[in-house]
Amino acid sequence: MIWRCLNSVKKLKSTYGSDICVVIWDNNSISPFQEKLKSLSWMDRLILCNENLYDYGAVHGLSILAEDMKIPYVIYCNDDIEFLRFDFLEECKEVLEEHPHAGYARLNLFDFYRLQIFDKQSVDPYRDESNSQRIYNWTSKEQVDYRRIHYGGLYEYFLTNMHWHLFPGLCKTSIFKELCPFKDHSPLQSLEGYMIKNYHLLNLKTIVLNKGVCHHMGVQKLSMRLKQTRHPVIRWDHCKTIIDSYRGL
Repeated sequence: MIWRCLNSVKKLKSTYGSDICVVIWDNNSISPFQEKLKSLSWMDRLILCNENLYDYGAVHGLSILAEDMKIPYVIYCNDDIEFLRFDFLEECKEVLEEHPHAGYARLNLFDFYRLQIFDKQSVDPYRDESNSQRIYNWTSKEQVDYRRIHYGGLYEYFLTNMHWHLFPGLCKTSIFKELCPFKDHSPLQSLEGYMIKNYHLLNLKTIVLNKGVCHHMGVQKLSMRLKQTRHPVIRWDHCKTIIDSYRGL
């Protein structure tokens, strides 16, 4: 699964070259795997963490390095995501810039014309378990409100009141920074919940690239086990020390 993810990111890098910067964060994988990561000539930066900081480390690392390098937009991507289309960045960025009241554009597989397939509460036998979600704003509990953006490009976009999500999205670096805790915090669902609440406080809309350009390959049963597991609180000062050692390289 992880190599499908990396190979798809490689294709994205080959499409845009030096216009994008690929940073890989490794959470203390075994040495043979880390050696394979080191051999990836197409990536721009590799952070080898000597312990598992879950997504907490990668999220903060992305925020800090992007700001350091004056990169205006970021995409956070877990290793169970596969990109399927590679021609979306410029167009998606333009749509975001035309809607300054939107904080980010969702890129993951989702289709407003087939909500019964992507509604997590749907009983449709063809529901997409790996990419479905609840069709309401997690914070406000309001039903998802959406309207089509009239943009004559390759893709179709909707302006919505959907909440933040750690599935891939093109996000303004300045917004992404405001979502991160920068303090001791638990990872995974707890971290995502914190970011969702912060996004809601910013009173931002969300753009959805309809039908998406990537999809979640994860197994639903595994995702449920992760939600039911208690995870340790990650120390911010410890995480920052690791990130700082890679700044300016």
